[in-house]
Amino acid sequence: MDNNSRILSRRNFIKVLSALSLSLHSQNFFGNPLCNTFCRDFSVCLTPDAIIDNPFMIKRIAQSGVNRVWIITYFYGFWPWTEDLILNAKRIIVKNGMEAVTLTCPLGHPGDALASKDGNIPLTPPSYWSTGITSQGKTYVGTIIDEISVEENCKALKKLHSYGFKKCILDDDFRIAMYPGSIGGNFNEINKSNFLKQFGYNESFWDILLNDINNRNYSSILIDWVNWQCDKHFQAFKKMKSAFRDGDLGYMIMYLGAEKAGIKLSGIGDITLRVGEEHFNDASFESPKGWTNELFSVLFHRRFIAPENAWSETTSFPAASLSPENLVTKLNISTITDVRHTIFMSGVQAYPQNYWDSIGPAIKKQRILHEKVRGYKLCGPFKHYWGLRSRYVGLDAPFSLWLALGVPFEVISNLDDCVNSWIFITEEDIPDIKDAKCNNYYITNTDCSEFVHPNIRIVEENLNCLWNWKKTLFKYLEKMKIPYVIENSPCICAWYPELNAVLLWNLKKSKEILSIKYQGKNIPCDLDGLEMKYVNLF
Repeated sequence: MDNNSRILSRRNFIKVLSALSLSLHSQNFFGNPLCNTFCRDFSVCLTPDAIIDNPFMIKRIAQSGVNRVWIITYFYGFWPWTEDLILNAKRIIVKNGMEAVTLTCPLGHPGDALASKDGNIPLTPPSYWSTGITSQGKTYVGTIIDEISVEENCKALKKLHSYGFKKCILDDDFRIAMYPGSIGGNFNEINKSNFLKQFGYNESFWDILLNDINNRNYSSILIDWVNWQCDKHFQAFKKMKSAFRDGDLGYMIMYLGAEKAGIKLSGIGDITLRVGEEHFNDASFESPKGWTNELFSVLFHRRFIAPENAWSETTSFPAASLSPENLVTKLNISTITDVRHTIFMSGVQAYPQNYWDSIGPAIKKQRILHEKVRGYKLCGPFKHYWGLRSRYVGLDAPFSLWLALGVPFEVISNLDDCVNSWIFITEEDIPDIKDAKCNNYYITNTDCSEFVHPNIRIVEENLNCLWNWKKTLFKYLEKMKIPYVIENSPCICAWYPELNAVLLWNLKKSKEILSIKYQGKNIPCDLDGLEMKYVNLF
């Protein structure tokens, strides 16, 4: 039998079929990869005038491997750009071989989140929109869901659908919390009356609720309040989704966004969602803690969101406040967590054009890395846990630096999802331990002397303390045939046992030579500052 007529082995046949499928599914009729479940894709968010006024920049963006542009259109009651400008911008994007989709800011950030104090960009909703009352009795605007805001957003979405947009995402002011860690909701007289009536509480319970919220007591009335707000949030979204007709409507989730922000994560369904990121400037990433906080939030949200529905907001805000180096490093988080889609964002100002010198090569590299690990499960003896108490009353200050120890990790939903593992737990969730049935070890960074348990250990959240504690685990890790980094150097080690490989991410800005200990072998790996590599363990 000659080479031309040789029958393919089953393994080679699958490889060829997979490659053909990827090629077919990653092309749209413009010839560029689009959103699908097979590959990583990239978007950028721009205003209509930025698109129209910068034809050279648009060409550079398309040549860099960007698949679509999210055109900013509607701002909480205002249309800063005319219909002609929006449609002209849409035509330019399509002409340059990219998909044109849209992004709105539905409710308004509770502050000058746009850093835009002049021009045609409004800072707050119209005066006839409702004013909110915090649990401390202060007034605010933005992040208020009521009949006015929902009705006007529905009208805007109908108009955008008539413009031919088939995909829209609501910016992360679509929430009821003013900022990460806050327990949201409008505490005005109307909501007070409706809430007490619906749950059968008399007037005296309102003061109990306010006290529980301000003191973060995980009580039944506080849970009722948060769930009630979540229901209002979801009903508003359903109305907006219906107004967008056959279009795909999704929304962004704030950093560690959860129930206290009005977002009911359990049973969220098949919805396009942006996973929550927080750090948008270089100061946030001066230490590994900034990177691990960001990774922690995305890992948490991926518990509830399928990879093909998950989007990351890779943001620099203001536009040049995150260096190109740090901006492209954020892409590592999406690759590790199998977030299939990335949106580059920078408020209402575009990135400086020289940023695309770094973004283009990074897109190419991340596509290759992501394709290697796409669909495979993270595994490890360190467990990421974020319980209901953190989601309802927590300060959103996670114990996250342990992720930088170079030991593999995975995400769990409850404390009995594993056995003989190290579960890292934040102060708010420590009471969950008393109901756990499986034997595990609990690592916390807070004083929990009031809660007696033989398997709790307090380790201060700094690298020296964590490294000293890590040394006590070496024999166990080797016995259990778990790969880990030997050196005391901050890095992320994401392990994919089915591939017999890891993604190793250096969290230092200097070049490092790291050694992975695995099954009696030392596997060296040279990494440039902030670089991530795929490392075979065989």
